[in-house]
Amino acid sequence: AKAAAATGTLRGALWHQGESDSGKEETASTYRQRFEQMIKDLRADLGIPEFPFVAGELGEFHLRRVRANGQTINDAFHAAAGALPRVACVDAKDLKDGGDNLHFDAASQRVRAAGAWMRAVMSVRGAAWFRGEFTGPSSCRRWWGVPCRSRSAPPTSAA
Repeated sequence: AKAAAATGTLRGALWHQGESDSGKEETASTYRQRFEQMIKDLRADLGIPEFPFVAGELGEFHLRRVRANGQTINDAFHAAAGALPRVACVDAKDLKDGGDNLHFDAASQRVRAAGAWMRAVMSVRGAAWFRGEFTGPSSCRRWWGVPCRSRSAPPTSAA
């Protein structure tokens, strides 16, 4: 993150991890503590005490078919969002499996997830940031591959 900040502007972090930790009870049970500490350490390293951070839940298909402790990981994301400033969690409800029991399919990523992610980013960054950065359909297409409804609305559907 420090290397990226040296040549650009960091606006926040998007986190979509945790599947491996959901494979064992001992790693799942300590995930919340480790996750929250990682956020605190990142913020301290960057010198930005309220650096925005958005986490995405593990997919429902993953919880059902692959890992027994996945809900513990998702609970950790929601707990961090309640415990730390400028942290949000995006649910994975109804997102579809991409065929590997791990990743979301392309349609879920483009249509449903992009809008949910943008709403979460707005909640931790503020709507003013969103309106200033994403000024119309071409900027939403550049960032998310989908058009926006309006200047202040997150992406809604595939092009």
